[in-house]
Amino acid sequence: MCFFTYADSYKVFEVQQHQQVNVSFSAPDQQQYVSMSGVAELVRDRKRLEMMWQPDLKAWFPKGLEEPGIALLKVNVSKAEYWDAPTGWVAKTIGLAKSMATGERANPANNVKLDLQ
Repeated sequence: MCFFTYADSYKVFEVQQHQQVNVSFSAPDQQQYVSMSGVAELVRDRKRLEMMWQPDLKAWFPKGLEEPGIALLKVNVSKAEYWDAPTGWVAKTIGLAKSMATGERANPANNVKLDLQ
Protein backbone atom coordinates (compact mmCIF):
# COMPACT_ATOMS: atom_id res chain seq x y z
CA MET A 1 0.00 0.00 0.00
CA CYS A 2 1.46 3.36 -1.05
CA PHE A 3 0.63 6.99 -0.36
CA PHE A 4 2.02 9.99 -2.16
CA THR A 5 3.78 12.44 0.13
CA TYR A 6 6.53 15.03 0.35
CA ALA A 7 9.82 13.47 1.44
CA ASP A 8 10.41 16.32 3.89
CA SER A 9 7.00 16.01 5.61
CA TYR A 10 6.74 15.43 9.34
CA LYS A 11 5.07 12.04 8.83
CA VAL A 12 8.14 10.88 6.89
CA PHE A 13 10.36 12.11 9.74
CA GLU A 14 8.22 10.09 12.18
CA VAL A 15 8.44 6.96 10.02
CA GLN A 16 12.21 7.28 9.86
CA GLN A 17 12.25 7.31 13.68
CA HIS A 18 9.77 4.43 14.07
CA GLN A 19 8.89 2.32 11.01
CA GLN A 20 6.04 0.33 12.63
CA VAL A 21 2.77 2.02 11.56
CA ASN A 22 -0.98 1.53 11.47
CA VAL A 23 -3.29 2.63 8.67
CA SER A 24 -7.03 2.72 9.26
CA PHE A 25 -9.96 3.33 6.94
CA SER A 26 -13.58 3.74 7.90
CA ALA A 27 -16.97 4.18 6.32
CA PRO A 28 -19.00 4.87 9.47
CA ASP A 29 -22.20 5.45 7.53
CA GLN A 30 -21.89 1.83 6.34
CA GLN A 31 -20.39 0.52 9.61
CA GLN A 32 -17.25 -0.74 7.82
CA TYR A 33 -13.75 -0.44 9.27
CA VAL A 34 -10.29 -1.68 8.25
CA SER A 35 -7.10 -1.50 10.27
CA MET A 36 -3.72 -2.55 8.86
CA SER A 37 -0.32 -2.59 10.52
CA GLY A 38 3.14 -3.03 9.10
CA VAL A 39 6.45 -1.39 8.37
CA ALA A 40 6.66 1.86 6.40
CA GLU A 41 9.43 3.06 4.13
CA LEU A 42 10.07 6.04 1.87
CA VAL A 43 10.21 5.25 -1.86
CA ARG A 44 11.62 7.72 -4.40
CA ASP A 45 11.77 5.39 -7.39
CA ARG A 46 10.61 7.37 -10.44
CA LYS A 47 9.14 4.34 -12.24
CA ARG A 48 7.11 3.43 -9.16
CA LEU A 49 5.89 7.03 -8.87
CA GLU A 50 4.84 7.02 -12.53
CA MET A 51 3.06 3.70 -12.11
CA MET A 52 1.07 4.91 -9.08
CA TRP A 53 0.31 8.45 -10.32
CA GLN A 54 -3.33 9.49 -10.75
CA PRO A 55 -4.36 12.87 -12.27
CA ASP A 56 -6.53 13.67 -9.23
CA LEU A 57 -3.34 13.89 -7.15
CA LYS A 58 -2.61 17.28 -8.77
CA ALA A 59 -4.86 18.78 -6.09
CA TRP A 60 -2.04 18.08 -3.59
CA PHE A 61 0.92 17.99 -5.98
CA PRO A 62 0.26 20.79 -8.52
CA LYS A 63 3.43 20.11 -10.53
CA GLY A 64 2.59 16.42 -10.80
CA LEU A 65 5.58 14.13 -10.88
CA GLU A 66 7.83 17.17 -11.31
CA GLU A 67 6.89 18.35 -7.80
CA PRO A 68 10.10 18.81 -5.77
CA GLY A 69 10.37 16.22 -3.03
CA ILE A 70 7.49 14.02 -4.20
CA ALA A 71 7.79 10.46 -2.93
CA LEU A 72 5.77 7.47 -1.83
CA LEU A 73 5.25 6.28 1.70
CA LYS A 74 4.99 2.51 1.27
CA VAL A 75 3.43 0.39 3.99
CA ASN A 76 4.38 -3.27 3.91
CA VAL A 77 1.25 -4.65 5.58
CA SER A 78 1.80 -7.60 7.93
CA LYS A 79 -1.57 -7.71 9.73
CA ALA A 80 -5.06 -6.55 8.81
CA GLU A 81 -8.44 -6.58 10.49
CA TYR A 82 -11.86 -5.85 9.04
CA TRP A 83 -15.19 -5.11 10.73
CA ASP A 84 -18.55 -4.90 9.01
CA ALA A 85 -21.76 -4.42 11.01
CA PRO A 86 -25.39 -4.19 9.91
CA THR A 87 -26.16 -0.54 9.23
CA GLY A 88 -29.87 -0.12 9.70
CA TRP A 89 -32.24 -0.82 12.53
CA VAL A 90 -34.04 -3.37 10.34
CA ALA A 91 -30.86 -5.45 9.92
CA LYS A 92 -30.10 -5.20 13.64
CA THR A 93 -33.66 -6.17 14.55
CA ILE A 94 -33.59 -9.19 12.23
CA GLY A 95 -30.29 -10.27 13.79
CA LEU A 96 -31.75 -9.95 17.29
CA ALA A 97 -34.92 -11.85 16.32
CA LYS A 98 -32.83 -14.63 14.75
CA SER A 99 -30.77 -14.86 17.92
CA MET A 100 -33.86 -15.10 20.09
CA ALA A 101 -35.46 -17.72 17.82
CA THR A 102 -32.40 -19.96 17.56
CA GLY A 103 -30.95 -19.40 21.03
CA GLU A 104 -27.60 -18.59 19.45
CA ARG A 105 -25.60 -15.59 20.49
CA ALA A 106 -26.27 -12.53 18.34
CA ASN A 107 -23.45 -11.71 15.94
CA PRO A 108 -23.75 -7.98 15.37
CA ALA A 109 -20.72 -7.73 13.12
CA ASN A 110 -18.42 -9.64 10.83
CA ASN A 111 -14.80 -9.53 11.92
CA VAL A 112 -11.87 -10.95 9.96
CA LYS A 113 -8.23 -10.94 11.08
CA LEU A 114 -5.40 -11.67 8.67
CA ASP A 115 -1.77 -12.36 9.51
CA LEU A 116 0.15 -11.73 6.28
CA GLN A 117 3.61 -12.63 7.54
